[in-house]
Amino acid sequence: MQILSLSILRLLLSVNGTDLSNITCVAAKPCTCFFGIRMEYDVYCRFLNLTEVPEFLTAYVNYSDVGISLKANLLTTVHNGTFSGLSFPDDAEISIDLSYNNIETLETDAFAGIAKYVTDIDFYFNKISVFPTALSGMVNLQALYLSFNPLKTLDPLAFQAFGQSLTYLTFDMGHFQSWPSELSYLKVLRTFDLFSLPFEDIPLRSFHSFKETLLGFAIFGTNLTTFPKEVCSLHILGSFTIFDSPKFAFGTDEPLCPNIMRHLKDLDFENNILNKIPDIFKTFPAAVDLGLANNSIHEIDGSAFVGAKRLESLNLNSNFLQEIPTAVTTLPALKQLFLSNNSVAAIDKTIMQNLTNVQSLYLNMNEISKIADDTFPLSTHLYWLDLSSNNLTLLPVSIMNLKNLTRLNLYENPIECSCDAMTKLKSWDTSHMMLEGVCSDGKTEIQDYIQKYLPKC
Repeated sequence: MQILSLSILRLLLSVNGTDLSNITCVAAKPCTCFFGIRMEYDVYCRFLNLTEVPEFLTAYVNYSDVGISLKANLLTTVHNGTFSGLSFPDDAEISIDLSYNNIETLETDAFAGIAKYVTDIDFYFNKISVFPTALSGMVNLQALYLSFNPLKTLDPLAFQAFGQSLTYLTFDMGHFQSWPSELSYLKVLRTFDLFSLPFEDIPLRSFHSFKETLLGFAIFGTNLTTFPKEVCSLHILGSFTIFDSPKFAFGTDEPLCPNIMRHLKDLDFENNILNKIPDIFKTFPAAVDLGLANNSIHEIDGSAFVGAKRLESLNLNSNFLQEIPTAVTTLPALKQLFLSNNSVAAIDKTIMQNLTNVQSLYLNMNEISKIADDTFPLSTHLYWLDLSSNNLTLLPVSIMNLKNLTRLNLYENPIECSCDAMTKLKSWDTSHMMLEGVCSDGKTEIQDYIQKYLPKC
């Protein structure tokens, strides 16, 4: 960030009418301040092992974009009047970062004087158990980060105060005894990231106040046992995640929602214990991205993806699949297929002939030892193929059919680089691609052998 000259600084910052020639920052040392050419003013008091918030001068800061970072210190309390000497223009927006401290207490008037300017405040990784009433003056707050705190309750006054402005919220619910009714004050929430949900379901009407505004909802670590029907009330939801939920299952084969969720494009059910894929595309026909990695899926029914006409990315990494599922051939828009870290032993040529639109295919960390010479059909779409960490010794002749391949990863395969093993590949031009991997001798790069030594055979 470019630093303003002191002469310009005098016009933008005044402190009790005193000479500014020796004043460079409104926060006491060891904090530092930076003044940007685009009306930015940043106060850095981070990573300093501070046990108290440094003193802030009485000052009018004539900047519209202000950042105050007290990240990664040893703070336990933010006292009344900490920032009360500061004043700003009416259009100022302040971002405060108090993450990675040991804060347990924020006194009632901790943000007196600046509360109405605060639009973004971060309390990640602290020790806050009682929601701070100090936030009740933040009537323009847009983003509130409270995850990784042992919160037990929310504050109704604070949620009423920023209910018409808050668009992003994240917090832990692991210590809550019931669903917090204070969320009903939020009228314009667009993104909600929830951690450690202790309940087996989400009560009906929990999202009533923001069901017409919420675009993204993610739950990380839950006791959910089935798909929460309340999600079906979120009419314009575009992305939904259930992550790390050891009890979660889709339950019956009935539709997940009584209504069609036409706006939902990104679905992520990674890191659960799912053993099957339900018929989810009747409910989510517009899905573009589906994440099912780190589950317990052993096989996939051939009709699992019927109706998924728009699905472009499918992540099945880290499951227990022994073959490339035939069901993927029913996905006409599929561009990315992730099958890393499964137990795939072979690549079926019939399946490959029906994946001609796929651009990226990840088959690394499987058990593939041989690929038939006619496996890969002529394709101008596939540009990224990852076969690393398998047990391949030979490359199929049909690898040359992948005309637009720009990256081929063969690391951790005992590829035999010899005239006998590669004679059919002599006409293979690899100059336009990044071919990664080392021959079985442990020294020669595969691409070097193909380009320099194979032509001499």
